[in-house]
Amino acid sequence: MELRDRIVLHGETAPYHRRLQREQGIDYADIHTWTDLRTTFDCLDDDALRNLDPTELVPEHYSADDLVRSRSSGTTGPVKDIYWHEADVAANLDSVEARLRALPVEIPTGTHWVATATRNPVLARKLTKLAERFDSTIDLIEVDPAPVKRALRSRDEETIKTALDPIADRIQSAFETNDARVYEDIAPMMQYVGTRLPEKHRDRIALALIGGVGTDHATLEHITNEAFTNAVLTGWYGDYMTGSSMMHTPGSLEYIPHTPDVRLEVRSPNGLDKVVEVGEVGEVVAHAIRRGFFVPNRRIGDQATRIKVDGTDGITDVGRRQEELQ
Repeated sequence: MELRDRIVLHGETAPYHRRLQREQGIDYADIHTWTDLRTTFDCLDDDALRNLDPTELVPEHYSADDLVRSRSSGTTGPVKDIYWHEADVAANLDSVEARLRALPVEIPTGTHWVATATRNPVLARKLTKLAERFDSTIDLIEVDPAPVKRALRSRDEETIKTALDPIADRIQSAFETNDARVYEDIAPMMQYVGTRLPEKHRDRIALALIGGVGTDHATLEHITNEAFTNAVLTGWYGDYMTGSSMMHTPGSLEYIPHTPDVRLEVRSPNGLDKVVEVGEVGEVVAHAIRRGFFVPNRRIGDQATRIKVDGTDGITDVGRRQEELQ
């Protein structure tokens, strides 16, 4: 299956992706040739196609019968159908593993991880496989993101406690059962757990992995200076399907794509018609430019400040757009 055919497949079978494009005046039905493809999507410049890292390429041809269809969790956007291929999973894992191994610390191996995960089978598979690449096992604690999001939006202490306490109890139980050295979670949950865990468990954590959304500087300071003082804190922005952008440096809250198959733009919130200047705030638009999973112009629902590091666009100060919080 060629890239052009895969794009049309997404357009015909995934209403969410089709709607994303139609909001910006793009109709998959108009794409018939490679020329149509190049003129339709601005993100498909020569560099985007020529400089793809070989580790990020899946086979140019494979059968649609090999695609796995599943539902996303809805953690960072609307629940939607997603189609993926085993090579997509491996490519994304290669990228994340490379960034973790490039950290200025040694990642613990032969140990145990604790992580929360939604009901997305792709997420569970990737976390499990990522731990295995470091010769480790993992406790995956399944979480329904909807009540957690509602509680955090409420900012009401009792509401947050009611929603997060049962999850925190399960996480604490996992820490008590296993000699965990790595902890993965969304930042608000990690901060909350850090206030409850006994010191002996917190002190064991050598690596804390967080997601980008909801990670403000106050949350970061609490996690690193109070909750998990012995841990190196890093993480990613994006998701496990479209590709992730790792923190530029540990604890920086700056997310820079380190592989050419993922691009981040910050566009004007009024119509998304232009990219804002460096240092300005706008809406995040992501492009996944992979042969196995091509989803351009993806509005994630976040706002961020545009930054540029070594010529590559990135984002910092990520948060949900106010409309998404209603």
